[in-house]
Amino acid sequence: MVKLGRKPKLVENPVQNKPIIELRSIKKSYGSNTIISDFNLTINNGEFVTILGPSGCGKTTVLRLLAGLEELDSGNIILDGEDITNVPAEKRHVN
Repeated sequence: MVKLGRKPKLVENPVQNKPIIELRSIKKSYGSNTIISDFNLTINNGEFVTILGPSGCGKTTVLRLLAGLEELDSGNIILDGEDITNVPAEKRHVN
């Protein structure tokens, strides 16, 4: 119970600040068209993230790369501290 006029003491949770998904310098091209170049993203435990942008900017491609449905040209995908860049889609626990 919090008394009026007092702020509750915040306790930092180290698990909450732990990155669970990291995309490091990912690049994806289709033929001579580079769709994603040097893209970095870190999502920490407990965060909700939305990727916004115009049609054709690579939003779906990022999700397909994360799921393993597309192969990266370069970069790394880290899930819960493990590099899953070369793990097949059926062995990725990303859903």
